[in-house]
Amino acid sequence: MWGWLRRWLGFKPERGPVRTDFGDQVIRAIESVLEAAPAAFPSALKSQLSQAERKLARPDVRIAFGGLFKAGKSTLLNAIIGQDLLPSNDLAETGSPAQIRVGAVTEIHVHRASGVIEAIGATREQISANASLRLSDGHRRRSEDLPKLVDISLPSFPFSEHITLVDVPGLNDKQEVSKSAAETLMLSDFIFWVFRTDPEFSEQDIAAIAAISPLFSLNQFTFVLNARLSADDARHWANFRKSRVAPAVEKVMECMEKMGFEAGSTPSLAVVSARSMRLGKSRFGGKAFRKIVSGIAALTSDAVIELRLPAARAALSSSAEWARLRIVESKSAFDAAAARHNAYLVAQQKRDLLEAQLRSSVRSAFATMSRELSGLGNRHADRISNSGYQSGIAYGPSLAADASAVVIRIARSTYGQCERTARELFGMQSSEFNRYAVFGAFSLLGGTEPDVDASISRGISEWAGNLYSPSVEKNFFETIEGWFGSTNPRDRTASSFRDDVRARAGKIAEALLSREGDVLKMIRQCFPLPNYTPVPAADPNALQAAERFHLAIQNALAECDRE
Repeated sequence: MWGWLRRWLGFKPERGPVRTDFGDQVIRAIESVLEAAPAAFPSALKSQLSQAERKLARPDVRIAFGGLFKAGKSTLLNAIIGQDLLPSNDLAETGSPAQIRVGAVTEIHVHRASGVIEAIGATREQISANASLRLSDGHRRRSEDLPKLVDISLPSFPFSEHITLVDVPGLNDKQEVSKSAAETLMLSDFIFWVFRTDPEFSEQDIAAIAAISPLFSLNQFTFVLNARLSADDARHWANFRKSRVAPAVEKVMECMEKMGFEAGSTPSLAVVSARSMRLGKSRFGGKAFRKIVSGIAALTSDAVIELRLPAARAALSSSAEWARLRIVESKSAFDAAAARHNAYLVAQQKRDLLEAQLRSSVRSAFATMSRELSGLGNRHADRISNSGYQSGIAYGPSLAADASAVVIRIARSTYGQCERTARELFGMQSSEFNRYAVFGAFSLLGGTEPDVDASISRGISEWAGNLYSPSVEKNFFETIEGWFGSTNPRDRTASSFRDDVRARAGKIAEALLSREGDVLKMIRQCFPLPNYTPVPAADPNALQAAERFHLAIQNALAECDRE
């Protein structure tokens, strides 16, 4: 009974499996992208790339029959293959995609979600028991219990061995089934979109096609108007074509732009009566299918690969946008890390500079003090005349006062210099306490007395003897006696007096110069050096990896566009 359809629709293989060097290059480019993908690469994009890769690598040409539930897809496929295998009834029936292809023997395998492939009986009842939306008791089968695919091979398959027909579940069902249907359509090369006039081409049809149209050209779509005839005769068929076809075509053409195609473009349209064809009527649309499928079967491998490229381009373009944003984020993170590291280095440099300048100021201060105190002893010794005792009374007491003046001047200069440096580098504000502490470090008495000048002078005076009372001979006599032992200073010569004054000035200088470490310590306490937590240098690896990944995607896109 089906010989007429096989004769009309049967085709000799014009070529071998779909494969080209160009397609292999694009596949390798996509594989490189997947291998270079970072851990953060979205699984949805990875899935799109994997689907595009599988689609390019598939050796067969896949024609999917899509549409809403109850559009007559399964009935039409049963009519085309000449066997009543696919379940269909008045309720939504198809729950899993079913692919039909040529095979040495009739076999049906069910691919479970767990990865198990199970052979079942080659009957409509077995397919229904495993893959229909409805259980035998009328309840709906759980979506997780539906197989991923029903694979049907037929030795009597009426097309080339490289043609595969796919029955797709309706796209107006629950989300899980509609998602599976959309994925099946996107992996196909051609889509026969089946619809009726009762109900007519609807917003649901438009929305479903718009979701997948970016991956296809209009040439890959055939809109199949499935006539529901009141009787299977030529008169009703002619009446349907006369009254229903033109409005349906007009409706489809009005929606071209909404579906994602160019407005005003003319789609490929076939008019069939699936029920009549299934009953063996030869004139209800078979010729239209023969023409369309003949054109598909005659396509070269290069042409098929070209039709599959939009899916690869779309997946790569989405991935490229993600990678571009990843570069922006990585560069922003790198720049921020580099800025933190640079700020740390600058702060460390300023800290080191402050340390060096504080140390230099103190070292310079004490070097100056050493020179001036050393010359001070010589100047005072030279003032002693030949009358040593009288000269000692006249000039000796001023040694301590002059030494105090030198230290006070140098202390003020050093503190001021350190204060300016700390303020310029770190904005540190001085305080009176800081000043007292630093001057106290210069003093031989130590401490933090507010009258810092007096503290320095009294320290030198108390350490060297009370030389602030030159008019009181007794005090000076006692001081000189402390310097020179029991020898009566009245009996000393001027030369001896001079040597002793120089020696005593040297001891004063030695005592004051020994304060350098204490002064530096106090300077550091009053102008504390900041302690920074080390900030590592910015790591360019993440940015470089993002740039390499983006480059891999750009190379893959370039492969897609290569002539």
